[in-house]
Amino acid sequence: MKTNYDLEPFFILAGILAVLMLVTAFAGVFVPTTYSDFARPEKVAESQGQDVVTLFISLPLLLLGARLARRGDPRGPLFWVGALGCTLYVYLVYAYAGVYNVYFPLYVAIVGLCIFSIIGVLNGVDAVTVQAHARDTLPRKFIAGYFIATVALLTLIWGAAVANAIAAKTPNEGTLIYVTDLAFVLPVFALAGVWLWQRKAWGYVLSGVMLVKAVTLGLTIAAGQIIAYTQGVGENMFLAAFFGLFTIVGAVAMGLYLKNFN
Repeated sequence: MKTNYDLEPFFILAGILAVLMLVTAFAGVFVPTTYSDFARPEKVAESQGQDVVTLFISLPLLLLGARLARRGDPRGPLFWVGALGCTLYVYLVYAYAGVYNVYFPLYVAIVGLCIFSIIGVLNGVDAVTVQAHARDTLPRKFIAGYFIATVALLTLIWGAAVANAIAAKTPNEGTLIYVTDLAFVLPVFALAGVWLWQRKAWGYVLSGVMLVKAVTLGLTIAAGQIIAYTQGVGENMFLAAFFGLFTIVGAVAMGLYLKNFN
C-alpha cells in the first residue's frame, strides 16, 4: 500500500460488510422462502448457488484480504478487491432484479459498501510495489490471453443475445447481466490483459484482482447451475459448460499468478 495511506475506514467497512453478507447469504441458503416469491424455480436455485459461494468462499476471501492488507502483504488488496468485485456483481443482481424480501435494504447497503470499498482500497494500492513482487517467470501472455479470450467470447455470446432481443422486440431477463458485463466488467478484463502484456504496473494489480473475481464469480455460476440441475430445473447446459471451463482456466491462471508472486 502507499506510505501513510489510512485503510482503517475500509477495515471498518469490511467488518460491516462481512456481517451483512453473512446474514443475507445464510438466509439465501437455509431459508427456503428467501427467493421463492420473487423468481422462477431455476433462478431460485441459481441464487442459492451464489449464496453458497458467498458464504464459504467470497466472505472468507474478503476477510483474508483485509487481514493480509493490515499486515502489509501486497497480496491482501488483490484478494480483498477481487472478493468485493464478485460480491458487488451478485448483489447488484439481487438489488436491480427487485428481490423485495426483508433483506432487500441489506442488498442495497452491500452494493454501496462494495463500491466505496473498491474505490478506497484501490486508491491506496502502490502498483509499482505490486509489480516488483511479481517474478519474471510470471506467465504474462497466458494470463493476458485468458482475459482477452474471455472478453471476445462473452462479447459474442452476450452480443448475440442482445441482437436476438432487439430483433424480437421483447424484453430479456438477462439485460442486467449484459449491461454490467459489456459496460464495466469486460472492459476491465481487457485493460488487465493489455496492461499485463505491456508490463504496466497496474496490469499486475488488475490481473490479480480480476483473477480472484473471475474464479469466485465463475464458482457462483457453476454452483447455481449444479443446484438447478440437481433440483431438475436446469435450463442452459451451454452456459453451464462455458462458465465451468472459464472457472477452471481462471483457477489455473490464478494459481500461476500466485506461484510467481513473492
